[in-house]
Formats: sequence, structure tokens, C-alpha cells
Amino acid sequence: VSISDDKFTRVSLQDFFSGSITAFDHYIRLSRNKYLKILHAGDRFAHKRLARYKNKKVQYLYFKTSVRLKYVNYLNLIIEKCIQKESAREIKYAAIKQAAGFYIEEVYTQGLRPELLKEGQKLSANIYESLKGDTQIFKLLKNFFSCSPTYQNHAFLTTFFSTLIARDLIW
Repeated sequence: VSISDDKFTRVSLQDFFSGSITAFDHYIRLSRNKYLKILHAGDRFAHKRLARYKNKKVQYLYFKTSVRLKYVNYLNLIIEKCIQKESAREIKYAAIKQAAGFYIEEVYTQGLRPELLKEGQKLSANIYESLKGDTQIFKLLKNFFSCSPTYQNHAFLTTFFSTLIARDLIW
């Protein structure tokens, strides 16, 4: 398809999370503004096929930016499942990192709409549950959740941005 690059969101192939059935269309980028749809929403996701793309040096998969919130929702579901399985710790933290990044992109480009706020609250709750074992972080998050609802939007985005800055500074 010929669609402007700014209509797509990319995700690193190595960081891509997939279930057995795709939730939306997936593409690879052929050249500027040219994409090849490799999976249709509802298709079975073949992990062998993904491995072939990795072998062909494909670095990114793309999906339409219009479904980015749907991908954040999907990542939230992965995080919830990982919370129940303590053995999936690395997957859980990778999903949190990716969901937070896409969520911030969505807020930045689309504004804080009611459905986006709801998804952010769900993501916050999942992060909260995920980090319960770390007493210092858990204490900070507990204080965050005791804030009045009018401050939660601001606190949520401040927390994400602070986390990104702290991570880049290796704090």
C-alpha cells in the first residue's frame, strides 16, 4: 500500500509482542511511504514467519497509528497475565516499557481523551501491581494512588516522564 509514513507506528521486531491471533493489521516498510501488509486482523500469527523476517534483516513491524491505543490495551493484557506468573518478569517489564512509550506518544499526539485516560489508569494499576515487590517503588506508587482523581492525570504523565529521564541517566 502507498500510505504516508506518518500514518504508521513502528515497533522493533525483537520487542514485538504477539498472541496467537493478530488484533490488527501488520506491515513491513518497503520504502518511503510504501508498506506491505503481512498480516490481517484476525489472522493466526505464525512465529516461524516472524523468524523469517528477522533472518531477512527486517528490523521493524508497523501498524497504523490509528490503532496504537489498541496496541497499548493489548500490552496491558500481557502485563496482567504476567503479574499472575512471577516467572514472566522480564516479559512483564518489557511490556510495561513499551506500553508506557506508546501511551505517552498517544497522549502527546491525540490529547488526553476519556478512553485514553481509562487505559492510562489501567496501565498505572498494572505497573502498581507489578512493582509491589520493590518496597521503595511500591511506597511511592501507593502515595500516587492516594491522590485525588483530579491530580491523577498529571501525576501519571509526570511519573512516566520522570521514569524515562531517570532511566536514561541510569538512576
